[in-house]
Amino acid sequence: MKKRTIVISAVNLTSGGPFTILKDCLRSLSESHLSQEYQIIVLVHSRKKLPDYKNLIFIEYPASKKRWIYRLYYEYMHFKKVSRTIKPWLWLSLHDIIPNVIAKRQAVYMHNPTPFNRLHIKDLLHNPIYFLFTLFYKYLYKINIRRNNYLIVQQDWLRKSFSRIFRIHPEKIIVAYPYISDNFLPGTETTGKTPGTNYQFIYPAFPRPFKNFEVICQAAALLEKRSIRF
Repeated sequence: MKKRTIVISAVNLTSGGPFTILKDCLRSLSESHLSQEYQIIVLVHSRKKLPDYKNLIFIEYPASKKRWIYRLYYEYMHFKKVSRTIKPWLWLSLHDIIPNVIAKRQAVYMHNPTPFNRLHIKDLLHNPIYFLFTLFYKYLYKINIRRNNYLIVQQDWLRKSFSRIFRIHPEKIIVAYPYISDNFLPGTETTGKTPGTNYQFIYPAFPRPFKNFEVICQAAALLEKRSIRF
């Protein structure tokens, strides 16, 4: 009996948190029983940037990051031809653009909260491309959104917001909370603060405007007002 096919589309993921999610997804699939029950095809920008995963088939699209026109061509035209050939049981897109494909089931991981960012004039002055990107991203999300059987988000507020804006039933939106190891839970620190030294806070995030770096500055100001030194 011929195996059913799962397609993981991630041609635009090469860095930051989404790229980490791609690697977590592929590692999980590679190690699970799904890799034995299904043929899993992964569409990526470059195979060289990824670890050596077993039981997965990779197809590279090196031009996907060169220009947006290439990306749009792949998502709305080329991938439909690919889906006709592969006949996937599931097409999972790990980035926000929803492709025009033919599949039994379709899902998209909507990781970018840009449509909910509050714009200011300073954003237009410092980063005009990001300003325009934020204005139109919501409309980009809308294209083909009802093709999906499920939407995947990181947080419950995103589930509620997407449900309200795009009029999609909340049950069709899956909240995939990040896995947190017990080693990172509060109270599990193995070393304390060395006397006479300052505290150091780490805020790991890719340098993009919607990462809320201002929150760290506001928190630091509040700590100073309370005479808490760091």
